[in-house]
Amino acid sequence: MSNIFGQLRRRLAILAPVETPDGAGGLVRDFIEQETVWGAVEPLRAAFGLTADAAGQTLTHKVTLRAGPVLSVQHRLRDGTRTYAVRSFDTADPEARFLVVLTEEMTG
Repeated sequence: MSNIFGQLRRRLAILAPVETPDGAGGLVRDFIEQETVWGAVEPLRAAFGLTADAAGQTLTHKVTLRAGPVLSVQHRLRDGTRTYAVRSFDTADPEARFLVVLTEEMTG
């Protein structure tokens, strides 16, 4: 784990959810850039299937960041044109220097 610093080569934007009233009693959720961090993105799994009679795919990734950013499962990460929904996260080492984030790529 000590050599991971050199692997944090991707510039990732952390997107925070913001909800605003839609004027009809509901809310509209949008995402704004909270901060930009360096990270490593590693593909984990691709699954294909049918959902609501439409073909789809689920792509999961492990993203490693330096510890520090405040995240929740409502946040998203953006890597260029790719956007990842945060599904879970945990510290990656006993010293809590890194944060491992399991994500699902948002496609379509």
